[in-house]
Amino acid sequence: MRRVILALDVQERFQTPQMVVQGIQKLASKYPLVATLFTHEEEDVPFDRLVKWKGPIEDSLSLQTEHVYNRHGYHLPVELLALLKE
Repeated sequence: MRRVILALDVQERFQTPQMVVQGIQKLASKYPLVATLFTHEEEDVPFDRLVKWKGPIEDSLSLQTEHVYNRHGYHLPVELLALLKE
């Protein structure tokens, strides 16, 4: 079994503490790092209509990785799931 670090929504908008970002980057020196970047698409997940919350339309990742997958709701992107199954 191959191991990876999966970092969910460690991005500027959510103000992840620097200590957490540094810890993830340290672990990434041992294991490949895969990250999701949450962006809001009201058509996919109606957060604004349901809970009056507007998520980020655009944002930037707080981590350094080449493997970034955009996420628009609670589920993981199909492409990311395929990668994790490899």
